[in-house]
Amino acid sequence: MVKKGSIHHGKKSRWQSGVSIAAVSVAIIGLLFASVPVALAAQEEPPDEERDRFMFVEHLYQRELHALEGQAMSLEFAGEVSATTEEWMQDLKEQGEDVADLEAALDAFEAGVASAQAFYDTASGLLAAHAGFDDDGQVTDREQAAETVREAGRALRDGHRALRDATVNFRRAVNDWRREHRGQ
Repeated sequence: MVKKGSIHHGKKSRWQSGVSIAAVSVAIIGLLFASVPVALAAQEEPPDEERDRFMFVEHLYQRELHALEGQAMSLEFAGEVSATTEEWMQDLKEQGEDVADLEAALDAFEAGVASAQAFYDTASGLLAAHAGFDDDGQVTDREQAAETVREAGRALRDGHRALRDATVNFRRAVNDWRREHRGQ
């Protein structure tokens, strides 16, 4: 019922109420159906699986380039450790200390570093050739790019293990030598 003071006084007929309800229903249904294409257009397109695979391989390639830089710094530091250890052993020899165990440990360490260097060189060559990638690191051939990333990753992991094992064994040998010669 419409309140007094409004433009229409009195009761609406059933027909007018039915028309009003039908009009409102049609309007709501029209809005719902009209909003479906808008809602669908607002959604993102389904992801392009092929592009996602390319992006994943590109991401791995960038990570391996970063890991290669880190490994280069580790190998450089290992060279400094060798040089410093040789100087330290020379000083110990001048003081009359027996450094045969240290020399053996340093030789084993340097062999491990050489092995790590060989793996590093392999990874560096693979990533520099960047088969399957363009100069900007974008995938041009997915299969070749995946193989590049796979092989370079394997070489980087093997190099990391070789360097880690050599370092741990060398550190252990130096600590053992120090314990044995602490009181002398």
